[in-house]
This record gives sequence, C-alpha cells and structure tokens, in this order.
Amino acid sequence: MWPLPLVLLLLDPASAGVFGDKTMRGDWRPDVASELVLPRGRWVLDLTAATRASTEVRGAFGIPAPYDDAVFRTSTFTIGVETGLSDRTTLYLRAPWVDHHLTNGLGANIRTTALGDAHSGVRFQPWVGRAHALAFGVDLKSPSGLEWPANTRGGDAHTEGFLTGTGTTNVSVATLGRVRAGESFAFDGRVAYTHKFASVVGYVVEIGGFGDGWLKPGDEFRGDLAVTEQLDDHVSVRLSGTARYVGSYLVGVSGPGVTKLELYWLGSEEPYTYDDGTVGTIETDPSGWFVDAAAHVTVTPSKHVVLSADASASMLGADGRFFTHLGLEEFSPAPGLTLGASGAVRW
Repeated sequence: MWPLPLVLLLLDPASAGVFGDKTMRGDWRPDVASELVLPRGRWVLDLTAATRASTEVRGAFGIPAPYDDAVFRTSTFTIGVETGLSDRTTLYLRAPWVDHHLTNGLGANIRTTALGDAHSGVRFQPWVGRAHALAFGVDLKSPSGLEWPANTRGGDAHTEGFLTGTGTTNVSVATLGRVRAGESFAFDGRVAYTHKFASVVGYVVEIGGFGDGWLKPGDEFRGDLAVTEQLDDHVSVRLSGTARYVGSYLVGVSGPGVTKLELYWLGSEEPYTYDDGTVGTIETDPSGWFVDAAAHVTVTPSKHVVLSADASASMLGADGRFFTHLGLEEFSPAPGLTLGASGAVRW
C-alpha cells in the first residue's frame, strides 16, 4: 500500500498541470505591489495589438503638415514571452508583426505586411521584498524586419511599399526604479541609453549606384516616468510620459579598401519662411527630441489572465520626411493617436 501522504499528493490538483501552483514558484501580486521582475518560475505569454491612422507628417522643426491627402495606418501585432528565471532575473522576447497601409483620394492603396524587428533582453533586480525597487536591464534589438524597399528611386512620390524593420542592431542599457506610496500608488522611472550600430541597409542608395549603403542611426538617451493607481486588487490605471533625444544620423558607402568607411551627416539645408514673412535657410535632419504621453488601464480577472487597453500620442518629434514615407517607425513615428489592447496568460 502506498503511503497516505503520497496518495494525497497525487490527488492534489494544485500539483498537476501547467497552471497549477508549485512551491518553487513565486506569488503574483497586484501591479503596485509587484516587483520589477517576474516571480521565480513564472511565465507570461502576451499578445498585443496597436493601431494608428495618421494624416500628417512632421516637417521642418517637427511641425506636422498634411501628408498629401493620404491616410497612413500603421498596425502592429506583437507576441511576447517572459520568464522569471530566478527571484531576481527575468528574460524576455518580443516579436512584432507590422502592417502599413496607405490610401489617398487619388485611389492609392498600398500595403505591406511583414515581420518587424524583434527585441530580447534581461532584467535584474538585486534586492526584492523591499518598500521600493531598483532594477537594471539590457535589451538587444535584432534586424529581423523587412528592410529592402520596393524600389530605389526614393521619395514619397514613388512609394510602392513600406519597410517593417530598420536593418540595424541596437543595444540598450537601462536603470529602472519604483517608489511605492502606500498600497494604492506607485511611481516608476526609467533611464536608458541605446547604442545603434552602423549597418548596410537596402534603403540607403548611392547616387548612381545600388541600394546597399551604410546607415549609422543616432544613439538615443531616453527617460520614462509613470504613476500607477491600484483601484482594487483587479484594476489599475497608469499615466506615463516618455522623452528621448536621438543624435545625428550618418550615411555613406564603403571607401577605398575593405576596412575604410566614409560616413556623412544625413541632413539638408532648405529655405524656410518664418511667421514674420522673412525667408532664411535652415538645417533639418531626423534627429532631435521626441515626447510621448500615454494612458493605460489594466484588468486582472484572475491570477492567470491579464487584460489591458491603452492610448498614446506623440506630443513632440523631429523632421519625419527622411523616414516616415518608408514606414520606419523607430526613426520617424508619424503623428497621431495610437490605440492598443493586449491580453496575457501567465502561469
């Protein structure tokens, strides 16, 4: 006869199945009380959808202007997975599917749907179980999206398709912090630096040559602030803001020899009419400040399911005429309101 404790263990439903709780796993907590990493042994699989319809493109000084009587819709569908490798370490992977769709009053109907650039990374929180939280992260963006244009003539007047990836690799390092104010509020902050490596991409075209030029995107400094209110154990709301500064872009081709690379500033000079009617010459490029604001609502109907909805808007941006018509959201996001929703299963 089997020992009675062993029989009870085999009959215990909590010890069997993917979603069953086990002693090796940490506990789920409400948003405000949670750590900046997942509980040990936990997994999260989430699906996120977001869409934005824009009728404008940012011009000189980042001022939005009508986009040639066109509606440019960008939608993304992202699959993400995270795991709590230990009490202090979380690993994640996110892979987006991107859909660009442009229509205008002349009958244009252009669409490109393809895989976007994937992100993978790790977050590490040295101390857990404290009143406040501090963590560090490293993120790798891999050039997995479509980065070869439908044509090499250039310019939005010759658009035949869009890109879903930059063709470049990024490495980001970040510091994250959370300050809890009682049981209902939490204030989150994040500062990050992103180094963007020079790469050969299909959308940089040498004059009289081929689409195989070099692009060095500007490195990025970013800051995020958010405040979260826990309405009850199942519902939380969050307001957030993001400011980032992107440095100068460089383009070029391989110089004489196989080891020399000649890169030049990606920018231009153009005439500009000021509000008082005077005409001058200004320098314009895709680098500068970008500021976004967002609102989020999260509902947790059970400890294994999380649902959320959000809305975000671009409040400030740089000149988008270099990259917006290509669909390169990382470099030149189009103005407009972005609406999103997500669902996650966790165990």
